[in-house]
Amino acid sequence: MQINPERDLVLDRQLKAPPHLVRRCWTDPQLFCQWYCRKPWHVSGAVLEMRAGGRFFMVMNGPKGQRFPMPSAAKAHETMGFSAGWGIAADQLTQVAKGL
Repeated sequence: MQINPERDLVLDRQLKAPPHLVRRCWTDPQLFCQWYCRKPWHVSGAVLEMRAGGRFFMVMNGPKGQRFPMPSAAKAHETMGFSAGWGIAADQLTQVAKGL
């Protein structure tokens, strides 16, 4: 597989869950909505078309009625806890995968 740094995102992290369940959590919209945002934020309306050229869309919802995407994207990510890195979302992903 060739990675194009201009358009490809590569995540490399070891999770304590079987790979086939982690993949299911990334590709099943209902499961994706359970882990992708740091709580108390949550995802709704996920569209995950897992094919070349497929759509990847979601709405992130905050505890005070915020909706993302919004103009102040960087500030929204800090509010959701992403300034600390991807670790909390990865922990939530592991929990969902282990629960399957």
